[in-house]
Amino acid sequence: MTKLSLSRAWDETKNVLARDGKLIAAVGLALVVFPQTLAGLFAPQEGQDAARGSMWVLTLSIIVAIVAQAALNRLAIGPSTTVGEAIRRAFRRTPALLAAFAAQGEVIALIDPARFRALAEMSRSLNVWNVPTMYLWENFYNDRTPEELGALPEMQYAHPRQVQGWMNQKRGRSRADSAQRMTPERRARYLELRRMMLKTLADAGAPLLMGTDSPQMFNVPGFALHRELQVAHAAGLTNYQVLESGTRNVGRYVSESLKEDGAFGTVAAGQWADLVLLEANPLEDLAHLRRRAGVIVRGRWVSASEIQTGLHALAAKYAALR
Repeated sequence: MTKLSLSRAWDETKNVLARDGKLIAAVGLALVVFPQTLAGLFAPQEGQDAARGSMWVLTLSIIVAIVAQAALNRLAIGPSTTVGEAIRRAFRRTPALLAAFAAQGEVIALIDPARFRALAEMSRSLNVWNVPTMYLWENFYNDRTPEELGALPEMQYAHPRQVQGWMNQKRGRSRADSAQRMTPERRARYLELRRMMLKTLADAGAPLLMGTDSPQMFNVPGFALHRELQVAHAAGLTNYQVLESGTRNVGRYVSESLKEDGAFGTVAAGQWADLVLLEANPLEDLAHLRRRAGVIVRGRWVSASEIQTGLHALAAKYAALR
């Protein structure tokens, strides 16, 4: 098994950039920077109505994001595909994708949970790794107000402009839900279906990985992970399954799928010594993960008090900008 090598990774990156660098940058901007920036700028503020021009800009940003996502999906399943070819294929699929996006509420009503087991077993048999990002989608479709989400304790550790952008995005989401026929009942059903699918994947033994897609939509790095754990547990996963998805399974994924050094994720001789030391057993209660005595990172001990000092400094920095 090969070892992780920064020099080899850099050499491979340079080759990819030399071939498709400009197009990769375009896809990245289209998928992340462009749509989210426009959503933050043009989503109506509290008490404002959406202007016709603003809605057109938001619509355009959504179309561009769909094309970019389809292109990235193609790159993921076809490693030999160039970025240019992936984008061209994405544009050909855009009408069908937009139709499904526009009628999202109707599509939700067509989902049959009876098929979940077969899909989960297919995922297991093909060794397809799943990163559910449950908390992110909860924030998109739950009934919590922008003000309520913006007042969560961890928002003090995010830049005020970013938090305001998330609040604007949440307000814009309600208008998009109306256009896509996503009634409150259908939103609740969508979240319920996601939890059912996650539980089915876990029960079938399909490989799961922990992830949050931070930072976006009220997902503050680190804090969002704890909320992700709670949503996964509420979906029916055991504490062990939840913890395994962020520890042992990550090492397995790196070793089995990436063919790299996956000597981490478990506490054993020869494994990397990056550890979180807790004052209580998380197998009894996932909330115990917050009871840190400290962490060991690259051989350096960082106490809970040192972590808290850093958080206080970050909160003070952002408080001064409000």
